[in-house]
Amino acid sequence: MIFSIVAPKDVVRNSFGSSSILCRIPSPKVIETLDPFNGEGKRRQKKKVVSMQISMNDVITEQEVIDIYKANNWSSAEKPKELMAALRNSHSLVTARAAGKLIGIGNAISDGYLVVYFPHMLVDPMSQGLGVGRRMMAAMLEKYAGFHQQMLTADGKAIDFYKSVGFVRAGKTEPMWIYAGDEH
Repeated sequence: MIFSIVAPKDVVRNSFGSSSILCRIPSPKVIETLDPFNGEGKRRQKKKVVSMQISMNDVITEQEVIDIYKANNWSSAEKPKELMAALRNSHSLVTARAAGKLIGIGNAISDGYLVVYFPHMLVDPMSQGLGVGRRMMAAMLEKYAGFHQQMLTADGKAIDFYKSVGFVRAGKTEPMWIYAGDEH
């Protein structure tokens, strides 16, 4: 499904270290999660939101990138040299770290003026649901706020996430690709 961005709503400014980003919804201090082994909604221990740093100029290592891609079952983890070159040559790269560990990564490909495409946005499965992706996307949306077209392709549970940060289905478009992976 292809989505385009609409005007942001309810934006508040948060600071992370020396840089500021826009964040639509502040992270809660504690959230409750469902037991992954019981689909009946029984509660397990509460997950605490750890302090995280969002960066648009982080230095990444191949091993930490491969680890997060493998944790999310992305086939590009099987092409580490190409993946690292793609990320390092992106128009923008956003990362999230907690206690120095890479817990999120995303990139943007753009002409620098009118159009931006967000091909990758991954959050470590153990950190999902804690606002990591929301904060990374807020940083990207701030950078590309004046662009005519902001787009991405989403599937599965990512569709609802992207809708929650302002993306809508792009008219009657149909996503098309020539794809070498098998996870979609």
